[in-house]
Amino acid sequence: MRHTKRILSAFLCAWLGASTAFPCTTFVLEGNGQIYFGRNFDWFSEDGLVIINQRNIRKTAFVTPGNSPAKWTSRYGSVTFNAVGQEMPCGGMNEAGLVIEDMWLDQTRYPAADSRPAVSSLQWIQYQLDNCRTVAEVVASDERLRIDPLTIPAPVHYLVCDASGDCASIEFLDGKMVCHRGENLPYRALANDPYDPSAAYVKAHPESEGNNRTLRAAYRKAKVDGRFAHAATRAARFTPGTARQDVDYAFETLDEVCQGSATVWRLVYDFTNRRIHYRTRSHPQERMLDLKRMDFACGRPVQFFSLRPRSDISERFQPALPAAAPAFQDLSEARHRRYVEAYLAQGWLKQGFGDMAPLLEAMLLHLRTDTCESAGAVANTTRPGALEDYPSAEEVMRKALAARGGREAALRIHSSHIYGATDASWHKRKDLPLETFAMRPNKLLVTIDTKPASASDHYEYGFDGQRGWEIPFGAALRVLEGKALDDCREAAEFSLDEAEDYVSMHCLGTASFDGRKCWAVSVGRKAGNEEIHYYDATGYLLVGVVEYSAANETWSKTTMRDYRDFGGFKFPTWIHCRRRLNEFVIRFHSIEVNTVEDSVFKMPTAALPRDNAAPRQPGQDH
Repeated sequence: MRHTKRILSAFLCAWLGASTAFPCTTFVLEGNGQIYFGRNFDWFSEDGLVIINQRNIRKTAFVTPGNSPAKWTSRYGSVTFNAVGQEMPCGGMNEAGLVIEDMWLDQTRYPAADSRPAVSSLQWIQYQLDNCRTVAEVVASDERLRIDPLTIPAPVHYLVCDASGDCASIEFLDGKMVCHRGENLPYRALANDPYDPSAAYVKAHPESEGNNRTLRAAYRKAKVDGRFAHAATRAARFTPGTARQDVDYAFETLDEVCQGSATVWRLVYDFTNRRIHYRTRSHPQERMLDLKRMDFACGRPVQFFSLRPRSDISERFQPALPAAAPAFQDLSEARHRRYVEAYLAQGWLKQGFGDMAPLLEAMLLHLRTDTCESAGAVANTTRPGALEDYPSAEEVMRKALAARGGREAALRIHSSHIYGATDASWHKRKDLPLETFAMRPNKLLVTIDTKPASASDHYEYGFDGQRGWEIPFGAALRVLEGKALDDCREAAEFSLDEAEDYVSMHCLGTASFDGRKCWAVSVGRKAGNEEIHYYDATGYLLVGVVEYSAANETWSKTTMRDYRDFGGFKFPTWIHCRRRLNEFVIRFHSIEVNTVEDSVFKMPTAALPRDNAAPRQPGQDH
């Protein structure tokens, strides 16, 4: 049942505390009206999608629930380099000549939540490319836009430049935008330290002439990262020649600040000619994209190609030739899913960022809300699914309830008492004994006792209709407040997935969930939470739920299967929940219906269990 999964989620969630730095370098070259922007992308994987983003697309930002999402219609088309997926670029150029690239910055602290609508730290780039022609417009957007740090856990800063040569570094430090521009940007470069100390070092230690090996040795001796200093010095010494000579100089600079095999993309943006020259680790020969020859009109599928072609997302594997332009293809939802699933499954990403798969489901379905606003467009959407002939959410929910036993059978169930076990990634022991009690409309108690005679191995979580509490393993009673209480209250809502449990519902069409074709239904709960439910497209049983916990600040993906009949109604007996750094499996051994008494849901006055206490039975008081 959904509430059991939620309760375990409340104490299983944890987040990565270690700081991780990833070196990247950017710089701008300018002279005689010629402007070039160089970027090294240093990362664990060279996988990436190059995407043609269309103009006149109406968008809503993908942010964590509780934030007001930014909404806009794209004014400019753009080409972006995306590691995570569509709308989440690392950087790119729009048709007006604006270029933005991001770099990791551990010191980043985004603004606290306020009345401004939000975007993620990566979609911030797409928002600016969609809406802005100049650096001044990008800087001014801070008055009406903020970054939600929880959607994508990426602390970054940005180097921005437009076709006039105006450049800026944009950072978020101590909750505020810090912008260096004009006279305050003496060095047109950025790496992985805040701009001020980087510029101060270069000013105090001007780089002398020398070969790259000598310079690297000098920086190692000084115990500083010399990428910013060397890129800034090369930019200051730039003397323009022919376009070919200028691009070669930019690539030489990128080569001199590269991080060996960790540098997976090298990009050079030519503002004057609206071209992007690029090289990758597995394809070191230079290739080029010409924005002037691209069609940015909406009303047809989004176009893409893979920086490292793979047969699982391409129609065919075509090794790129040195001078050949890449073959763009339609970015179908199926191809997009296969790419993102493979990207998020990489071991380095799971180790550093946790399991991001729960985020994937919500992100993919959210992209279906993008619509073409151009008059006379062939289609009204850039995504498949929205044009399908599919049932209403009410019809899907009605068939799902019937598949479990029907509305009358559900209404006869007023309480449940579940015996089961759980395996959790945080505990070395398997088959932890689990017991839950639930009663309409919103009472709940969950206990786990690994050793009944020891208080250090007892866990309890409950809600009596008004108050919520938790007794962590080996700790005293904690009365819940704020977000934790809201999560507990919402989890305690007794629900057999009846339509009356929700204040809103909307069918999003068919979607794949763990390889099964499902109807995806977005629902809003009375407590304000939003969830995405996946119902088997043939049998209509609920097979999955994707949701966000405000208290734990993380997404979860829950899979349900092995339905069995208890009291004339079918319940899933196997539940698997995945979160960023934790996952657990619940197995129900037995479910008793309508046997629980109200006295079970009494908040204790001290930590339990008492020494030698026996497991509590239905109706037994604390």
